[in-house]
Amino acid sequence: MGRISPKSRWFLALLAVLVGACGGLETPVANVGIVSGRIIDAGPGAYAYPLAHPDLKVMVAADGSYAISHVPPGATSIVLYDGVQRAELVPAEVKEAVELRLADRYGSYASVGELEKMPLAGAVLAAVTPEGGAIASGPAFSFRLTEHLGVVPPAGGVITLYPLPTGTFDLSALLAGFREGVAPVAVLSGATVTAQVRLPIDLQSSAPGCGSAPGCENGLVCSPADGRCYMCTATDASRCAANEVCDTASGLCKATGAGIGAVCSACSADADCGPGPCVRPSYSTGYCSRWCTSSSECPAGFSCGDGGRCRAPQGCDAWLRTMGSVCLGDDRCEDALSGGWCLHAAEQAGYCTAPCRSSTDCRIGTGVAASLTCMNGRCALP
Repeated sequence: MGRISPKSRWFLALLAVLVGACGGLETPVANVGIVSGRIIDAGPGAYAYPLAHPDLKVMVAADGSYAISHVPPGATSIVLYDGVQRAELVPAEVKEAVELRLADRYGSYASVGELEKMPLAGAVLAAVTPEGGAIASGPAFSFRLTEHLGVVPPAGGVITLYPLPTGTFDLSALLAGFREGVAPVAVLSGATVTAQVRLPIDLQSSAPGCGSAPGCENGLVCSPADGRCYMCTATDASRCAANEVCDTASGLCKATGAGIGAVCSACSADADCGPGPCVRPSYSTGYCSRWCTSSSECPAGFSCGDGGRCRAPQGCDAWLRTMGSVCLGDDRCEDALSGGWCLHAAEQAGYCTAPCRSSTDCRIGTGVAASLTCMNGRCALP
């Protein structure tokens, strides 16, 4: 056996000291280091781990000390949580066979000024937006590089991730029938921010989109062919009225008599609608609407456009999937509803709505939207 270098002897001696002080550390492999420190007056659930290596997480001892072994060398950050309400991301430059001692941090219970304590932890209220209008049930969220990996809400599709240190991270989400979605999130100290991750339909899945979900938002019908939700499909016209059939090209119900199509009924000419016009987008089958001279005369979420016709920004299928659907921010609502926004209380999920003058402006189709009420100038769920 070759001689042990002075550097190696020093590191082995250091390990022996740490083993005795911290209750027994594993013997590290080559090319790793140790990061140690102390959180003064930490709570019982305090912990520490290197960013991107939550598997190396250690609990802080009763005296506030911690020692993380097996830390890969190089520039990193150490996630510290005081076990109460404070979290911090501490930069660290780890070197092989060297102990890096971080400066002491002060926890929530420390008898020092507020500015000397660790920053307050942040939280993220997370949700997903599945493409096509499927109900989001049981998505798995991962706050990349942190210990929050594969977290599934106990019910529904919304969850709060806490505690998190201040910084910008990638939030990813997985849901059966959809491809993974990723959104950058800036965590703020002592605040709850919202993040809604868009999930594209996975057409390679055996049950794409809403085919893998418990159903469609707003009482719509799932098309297993493309994984999207519609007012009706070739096999399910239950949402169509007695005088309607399903127009399978658009997924909208179509009146069987001339001049009686209601708003969002499928049409090919003005004669199919009554008393409004037929709006014929270049990207889809037409839909019945209203004549207008200003947007105030249009249904909620429509605007007065080409030729005095009320138009939905992305057509009636998108309107039906969006009005009243779950949201955390305005983006989802604005895309499909003219003047739309997300109505929600602070740090809670809400629903998409738009301005209205009467309940008639809100009620379209026979699903959930048909039961909306105009309240305080916007469409409200019952």
